[in-house]
Amino acid sequence: MNTGHMNNESSMLAVALDSLADRLASRDNLPRFLPDTFEGDILQFPHWEKSFSAMVDGTCSLSQKLYYISKCVGGSAWKAIEGYLSLNSEEGYIRARDLLKKRYGDKYKVARMCKQRISDWPPISTPRVCRFLGAL
Repeated sequence: MNTGHMNNESSMLAVALDSLADRLASRDNLPRFLPDTFEGDILQFPHWEKSFSAMVDGTCSLSQKLYYISKCVGGSAWKAIEGYLSLNSEEGYIRARDLLKKRYGDKYKVARMCKQRISDWPPISTPRVCRFLGAL
């Protein structure tokens, strides 16, 4: 019995199995869920960005991320990154992500938008509500 030949075959089989396991593992690393579509509302961007990062960033390559970012944006956000979708996948993803952060992720713009929405709310004038608030 030639144990050297069997060890060599076992070693080759182990390498092949490891390679197959790696390929299967990388296939299963694709995102199972995607965030809601971001349409360009500045107030929704921080939540969308965190969701996208959690669901997509750690699970696939940059070229796959470009595909997913194109599927997870719409409206004015999609129009903003549309030109980057035809670039080299890695470069396109990085530029698209940077543009979204620059355009929709500015904390001062978000704060200004929140302040504007609050000031646009109609004043509370119902006597019952005013009495309730006065009792507090």
